[in-house]
Amino acid sequence: MNSFFHSKILMSIIMLISLHPASAQNSIYNKGVVWKKNVTREIEIRNKNTAHLKNISKDTSLAQMMISDALQGKISAWSTIDHNFTTRLMVNDLISLLGISPDTTVARDYQTGNLTTNVRVKDFDYDSVYKYRILEEWTFNPYTGATDIHIAGIAPVRNFYVNYDFRGVQAMFWLKYADMTGILERYDKKHPDNTFTMRLRNDYFSDSEQNNDNLFKTRVARLFDLSDKKEMEAHHLKDLNTDTTILTLIGIPVAGGRIKAYDESGAQINKDGYGGIPDTTIVVDPITGQEMQKIIKHDLVITFFHTIKVIEEWTINKTGSDIHIQITNIVPFAPGSTINGNVYRSWDLCWLRYNDVKDIIASYEQTHPTDNLATRIWNDYFYGDVKPKRIK
Repeated sequence: MNSFFHSKILMSIIMLISLHPASAQNSIYNKGVVWKKNVTREIEIRNKNTAHLKNISKDTSLAQMMISDALQGKISAWSTIDHNFTTRLMVNDLISLLGISPDTTVARDYQTGNLTTNVRVKDFDYDSVYKYRILEEWTFNPYTGATDIHIAGIAPVRNFYVNYDFRGVQAMFWLKYADMTGILERYDKKHPDNTFTMRLRNDYFSDSEQNNDNLFKTRVARLFDLSDKKEMEAHHLKDLNTDTTILTLIGIPVAGGRIKAYDESGAQINKDGYGGIPDTTIVVDPITGQEMQKIIKHDLVITFFHTIKVIEEWTINKTGSDIHIQITNIVPFAPGSTINGNVYRSWDLCWLRYNDVKDIIASYEQTHPTDNLATRIWNDYFYGDVKPKRIK
């Protein structure tokens, strides 16, 4: 992976459950069927000055708060043997897991030759916990373009050693996220500039933002190259039987005015506003003989594009436990080109409202059940190399 993992915030997506029993193809036909997946990711919480964002005047790391409340019976802890919260851990189970039970050793006094019994209570090393595993439930409706994420649980992850040799990491126990409201409120109150929920929220994106609003909203853009990597002659998901691409199907009603096009600000534009690449050339006035600059447009229509920018609106509640993602726009995107030696930057052709084109996209995907826009959007959440960047 590239920049996906270069920061100290670590994200690890582990697939736990496959798609909903209905196949991807059937879900395209049936507008009411959603795709489901349970995943885990890990976030690393520490900065340059402290091991795990704890108040050094009081030992109040998030891990200690979680362990302390679980040992006192204030919150139920669950075994990580599965992800369904089926096996509850008792206090004795936690004590054994933490290795804080009394340790009895027998030693011989070399002066007297007598055997002595020493009892030592081990303390848990909270500094060994600076990662947390997040259990999420994802659902996606490919027709409406709506995705919902629910955080079900969180597990502290510790470095595991045997005889001082590092053997890996261990998710210690699950706590239900809904039960952690009090813990997170106490922790975030002690760290107002770097709360756990803020770090949890920012981990979804390539950039961070200091925002503790009760309802956090942001927009992101994802790029999808619809080029067919297997057959270049079908270079942008072309239906060889009908010689049709997804952008051809969209472009025809857009060009005919049946689907409205907009610019990024939301202002409606006509096809002349996106019908070509502007260029300038020098011409000679036949009457005066003087050179003058003339603006022309090279022919360019929506069907020439094979890259789509998908605009999503993310709505996240204050605790970060529930996230709603809605696709709002589909944008044919030009990644940059060179015409007559002139280099043109990447640009948006036009912005289309998702509700205006979702039926067209669904009809196209019926003939492309294994390689379509919905599948690429869904897979990009879990396998994408680059996190989405927020846009204004």
